Amino acid sequence: MDTKSLMAFKAVYEAGSITKAAAQLYITQPGLSKTIARLETEFGCALFERTTKGVTPTAYAEALYAKVDKLNVLLDAIEKDAVELAGKRKLAVASTVGVTLYVGLKFNDDFEREHPDVKLTIEESSDRRVEELLASGAVDIGFLAGPIDRGRYDAWPFSRHRHVLEVNAADPLAQREFVTHADLDGRSVALLSRDYVPYRNNLRWLAEAGAEPERLIELIEGFTGSQLVAAGQAVSITTDYSSFMRAAERVVAVPFESDACSYDIYLVKRKGETLDDDAEAFRSFALRWVEANRGNLFAWEHSVF
Repeated sequence: MDTKSLMAFKAVYEAGSITKAAAQLYITQPGLSKTIARLETEFGCALFERTTKGVTPTAYAEALYAKVDKLNVLLDAIEKDAVELAGKRKLAVASTVGVTLYVGLKFNDDFEREHPDVKLTIEESSDRRVEELLASGAVDIGFLAGPIDRGRYDAWPFSRHRHVLEVNAADPLAQREFVTHADLDGRSVALLSRDYVPYRNNLRWLAEAGAEPERLIELIEGFTGSQLVAAGQAVSITTDYSSFMRAAERVVAVPFESDACSYDIYLVKRKGETLDDDAEAFRSFALRWVEANRGNLFAWEHSVF
């Protein structure tokens, strides 16, 4: 049990739906379901009854909900004490979704090996949530998808990935070397929701191509898009690394023809503000680390770098 799991429980309780709570938390529905299942295993009782209309809290959930805020305060205090007793400072970094997927835990391990007095925590969520955390001062540094508002942020390029279109193996587009946004005219198209910058980028590219999809399906994660593609119900715009790592059966990834159709990640801080020593150490480390490891990170078939 930890504060993140308890906040997930609270969101499900208040939303009355795992799907709605997942959208509010900017996480996947399967991931949230697993979190609730782990809590139920730890407590040894069911917290929710699943119905066709959502979830209904059990008596155990009612009892937990009455104490959840106090438990979170207590767990936060315990974690803070543990970090201080270990002689470490805590550094929180916000990140758009997917960065941890391709840099892996080695990134965190290498940073803490280089800076043993700092405990690094990277919280992944939507671009909108990252901007909220930066604006509120909850974090001083984070990863955002571009284009970046240079009036609000100082930014450094971190990684670049090509957009690809996932199509069913039986789709004629699966035989193409490249696709364009014009090929999406009249199609059902799945893509990350408007809480993510790639949504706005792809709307712009569709408009420039004069393409009008029959339907846009907004997702909070790419796995659902791959399943829709496998079932022949839609095509899905995603990134080279996401498609490569999912490797779903009967799903073919075809890159977009233009290199401009890329997913660019930047390391950012609030404009003109000076980072403290730990955040500046992270900024320097992250840029050096990605350069040193770029050849291993971005080696799949359609990668731009």
